[in-house]
Amino acid sequence: MNELDVPDELKELMLDFQVSLECRDKAITSIFQAKRAIYYGKQAEKARREFWQKVRELYPQTKEEGWSYNLTDQILFKNDSPNRGE
Repeated sequence: MNELDVPDELKELMLDFQVSLECRDKAITSIFQAKRAIYYGKQAEKARREFWQKVRELYPQTKEEGWSYNLTDQILFKNDSPNRGE
């Protein structure tokens, strides 16, 4: 199986991750918002880690390398031929 559906709870975590990254990127543009940029960066990383931890609990087969999340289709998929900078 190369594609897996993701429960709504996990989709929300990934959405939180994306929103936090966008807020961080906007805050980085101002020297006066450095603390805010750091905060959003930490929030993004926390959401990303929680997402993958819960994915691995739900789908143990994702512990092996090569799994990714498609934001558009909101599915997990296994990339059998990862791009290694070639």
